[in-house]
Amino acid sequence: MKRLAKSLWCIMATMLMLVVAMPMPIEAKTKKGSLKVIGTAIQNNKVIIKINVKLPDDDYYFVYTDISRIENGKQVTFNNTAYQIEEGGTYEDDMTYYIDQTGLYEFDYVLTDNYDSYGHSYSYLYGYDKVYLYITKESGTYSIANYGHDPYANLTSKDKKNIKKQLTMFFKYVKNYNVGGIKSCVKTDRKNSYINERSAQQFIRKANKKRLLYKINSVNVSGNTAKVRMDVTCYNSCYAVKNALQKQLTSMVKTRKLNYSKMISDMNRFYRKDITYEWYPTTIKLIKVKGKWKIKKMTGDLQFITNCGMIDALEYFSEHPGALLFD
Repeated sequence: MKRLAKSLWCIMATMLMLVVAMPMPIEAKTKKGSLKVIGTAIQNNKVIIKINVKLPDDDYYFVYTDISRIENGKQVTFNNTAYQIEEGGTYEDDMTYYIDQTGLYEFDYVLTDNYDSYGHSYSYLYGYDKVYLYITKESGTYSIANYGHDPYANLTSKDKKNIKKQLTMFFKYVKNYNVGGIKSCVKTDRKNSYINERSAQQFIRKANKKRLLYKINSVNVSGNTAKVRMDVTCYNSCYAVKNALQKQLTSMVKTRKLNYSKMISDMNRFYRKDITYEWYPTTIKLIKVKGKWKIKKMTGDLQFITNCGMIDALEYFSEHPGALLFD
């Protein structure tokens, strides 16, 4: 019975939205009015939607509002409200109270003169407009972006396609060790996530181009977040770093300095015969930022994959120099 009641409510809500969306006939009415959404903004962490209203005459009228959140082409929440106006002009509609979750929202506005507060319905339509917005919240701060697509299309398949495209671009940057490109795909970086020394970058680039392989196993989308299960195989430079540092051990004790260019040269010689790989069955989390998918943060796994473990190896041997004394 509960499932049946829920189904009936969904049907009624859908029918109500269809009624709102249709330009209803005004029958014997000859009066004309208009309503138009003219802007959206963030003010004091509140979503503000500006509408311009032209009333048919000096009588009292209502602005009726439907607010719905959309996931995968379906309405998952439904709210409505109305307020009375008696003169035309520009109004700011504060929607913060109704935004209980981030995601894609549809705002429908209706100008009418006969609003039933009990049945949440109206009789005559003088003006109608709607807007779709992505609403996000990061560190307590709201942000919004207009959504220019049909939200009732299959959002999941479209998002999955865009996510795969974004990850393909990310791994293209990784193979070329394009630091700027990698950063453009990641929302939040780790501290000291990248190697900037040119010869070391060339080593990473060579290793990644030849030995980095990846496979996307599944993509799960939930609103403006996604999880991607992947298998990634990459070169592990740990033994190349260790071998190169061991060759400099005596000179480092004397000078307390590392000859970086010699280390990379020794690593290149070791790399030619080294077949050390690392397999990462990993889950990458993504988030939609202003309509574009980005990797949520540079995790330890992703850092290892992007620079074939060089940062991890250098940090380990700097903290455990005694490990260089043993093969």
